[in-house]
Amino acid sequence: MTVEKFRLGGVTPIPWLSSTKLTALISLGAIAMVLMVMIVVTKSLTLVVALAAVGGLCVLVWARRTSDGRPWLSKFGNHIRSWIGRRARWDDFDPAREDQPFLLMHSTRMVSVPAGDGTELGVLEHPNHMVVVLEVSTTTPGVASDDHLNRWQNAVVNLHRELADPKNALVQIDWLTLVRPEDPTQVRTAVPDLAPGLSDDVVLSMADLPFEATKDAERYYSYAVLCFDIDLLFERVAKPPLTESSGPEAAYDAAILVAKILTSKGIEVKAALSPQEIAALLRAVVDPAQNPHDVEGCTDQIFASCPAWRRDATMVTVPSGEQTWWHTSASFGLDDWPLPLVTGRWLEPIVFGSQLGYRTIITQARLVPRHAAKKFARDQLTTAHSKARHIDKQGKIDGGEAWSKEHLASDITADIVQYGQIGVIPSVRVMLSGRSRREVNNLFDELQTAVAECGAEGITPDHDRPGAALLRLLPIGMEVPQR
Repeated sequence: MTVEKFRLGGVTPIPWLSSTKLTALISLGAIAMVLMVMIVVTKSLTLVVALAAVGGLCVLVWARRTSDGRPWLSKFGNHIRSWIGRRARWDDFDPAREDQPFLLMHSTRMVSVPAGDGTELGVLEHPNHMVVVLEVSTTTPGVASDDHLNRWQNAVVNLHRELADPKNALVQIDWLTLVRPEDPTQVRTAVPDLAPGLSDDVVLSMADLPFEATKDAERYYSYAVLCFDIDLLFERVAKPPLTESSGPEAAYDAAILVAKILTSKGIEVKAALSPQEIAALLRAVVDPAQNPHDVEGCTDQIFASCPAWRRDATMVTVPSGEQTWWHTSASFGLDDWPLPLVTGRWLEPIVFGSQLGYRTIITQARLVPRHAAKKFARDQLTTAHSKARHIDKQGKIDGGEAWSKEHLASDITADIVQYGQIGVIPSVRVMLSGRSRREVNNLFDELQTAVAECGAEGITPDHDRPGAALLRLLPIGMEVPQR
């Protein structure tokens, strides 16, 4: 039996009257009205022609596309926003001067909910959703038969369908993994002192042993970040009478239900994190030298114990003791996903690639209700079909991308309409961390190689907004970015 494979990616559905088209129509209407007024007021044909030429130039600029198909003005606007952000220091954060990063844009607070065993559960409150963090591990072995892997993959596929049940109030689940190379100095402390009188060769061999033993060894910390819709929590989970604490308590109850579902699918739930443990995890993402299990110095103020960070060109720097961490991140864009079929373990070269050093990986899954997913899938299919026909009419040669996306959109529609699957909007982001800019750049070259081994078309660096990218790697339930 061969391992079942899946298609990833998709296309962005373009509605008949999108915001871009609406803006263009309004702009053209405004230009036409201005021209009519100018004709009446000035009675100067030369001026009107000049204004018409300027308006036409604006329309051409608006319609211009970049090499990746995005509006040129949109890309230009991103550059302007990035330029302003660099000078305004939007990407920076200092807990000594502010309660939370500026780019978070909305207020958040940590609430502590007493658990039945005397411990506390941390619930992070956003304006529209609440977040609970679970430490998890998989019981699936690294080496297994194809039949076992198929059963595990099908379990994960069905997992999202069960989680999307409105009674669970779950709208998004993020899988966060911290990969940390083993420290040889810590292994050295565990080696007992050698007996006197041993030869120099033995002494040197024992001195090299910790470094050889940890050369390719890594430690993994895995978490499930649960995002619950506040309205659904009060509607489906909260118990009357409703009070100020009903929301966080309902999030606690909903997290218990989700934990049971995860356990039934072979995912071990080790613990639900307290406010201090969430703060420690966040600190460990920003400062990889920190252990996520070490809560010393952490409070229930989620960002208070976090080190400051500062943007430096395309990276983020974090002071750590006498040294500095450099972070760069990248994500899979719409055209980066693998075109060929992949297995459920397609990210293995990135997760288990020891040559990538310190790294943090987050895979987000926005759960779309089935009725909304149906419409989205049909819009995807319509857009993909239209693009393929447009290429044919222009007489252009398709390298297979349009054909592949059309078939992918058709498969997605069939999965939802015929087989009862729910919709999932995915996002995968990787952050590489090193002690210098050069080290991080070298690691990014290694990441490109790992991405190719995954079968992906590429990975897009987050150079324009590195601070915002860092926020999306934190266990705080940031929404999947809109495509």
